[in-house]
Amino acid sequence: MYKNKTISLVIPCLNEEKGIHQVLSRIPPCIDTTIVVDNGSTDQTAAIASSLGAQVISETKKGYGRAYRTGFEYCKTDIIATTDGDGTYPVELIPDMIDYLLEQGADFVSGNRFPLENENAMPSHLVCGNKVITLIICRTFGVKIQDGLSGMWIFCRRILDQLVLKSNRWSLSQEIKIETQMHGLPFREFHIPYTPRIGMTKLGPVSVGLENMAYLFWHKIQWMTNIRKSTHDQ
Repeated sequence: MYKNKTISLVIPCLNEEKGIHQVLSRIPPCIDTTIVVDNGSTDQTAAIASSLGAQVISETKKGYGRAYRTGFEYCKTDIIATTDGDGTYPVELIPDMIDYLLEQGADFVSGNRFPLENENAMPSHLVCGNKVITLIICRTFGVKIQDGLSGMWIFCRRILDQLVLKSNRWSLSQEIKIETQMHGLPFREFHIPYTPRIGMTKLGPVSVGLENMAYLFWHKIQWMTNIRKSTHDQ
């Protein structure tokens, strides 16, 4: 508990045995429940997480977004925090991000990695790809955001009832930020350091980038369709 708020931390994992130990060892004591969603790992990720006190949930349906959506179902706390299992995000800063969320009266605070403090933490082509996708998010949906693909967030659990989260893939990261802002919920960003991942990446940057962009345009069409339907019903 932190400032009278109960907190859950959700970590989606697929073969992160090299990083999950470090991530869990850095979690601040204010976290009430740590939920590791094992998305079909074939290594010792689940066993390591369990041995370190995390609640391990198995999700056999593959996908980053699917793992998160499953993890959210197990969260009963006031606030939900998220991070990856590869050691790239500063979980020790969760209290600072909660302070910011409360001070700003926000419902959602997303970690903003840019400008990178460690230029070696992210290859230049990924930096470029992130900037392009973030620009598309801003222009397509009329929202303000600097890091559309950040995987570290702090948000009030109650807003999940208002958001329509459908993505089972990497695009959930942008979907939840777009949904929050499009529903008029207070959204802020908080600068965080980003460090090189532990272990091998499972991302295919080109395919994931194209998938994310395609999803953005699909999501926009869905929004416009829903708006027209609501107007017609009135």
